[in-house]
Amino acid sequence: MQDRRASHAAARDGRLLARHSFFQLHVTRQTRAKGRPALLPQHDYVAILRRPHCRHLAGQRRSSGRRTPS
Repeated sequence: MQDRRASHAAARDGRLLARHSFFQLHVTRQTRAKGRPALLPQHDYVAILRRPHCRHLAGQRRSSGRRTPS
């Protein structure tokens, strides 16, 4: 349905400060220690999905032999 970005940041005094996870920092430091350049991700892509609410699709789910909650 939608494609959004989730920023790794905290709002402090009207500014955004980067907030990285321990894993992101650890892997980036290891990579840089080996002499390879590495960047820290500033955001993740988030896919927002929604179950269809079409009546014809709801009928197909019921007829598939599965029990639907009442």
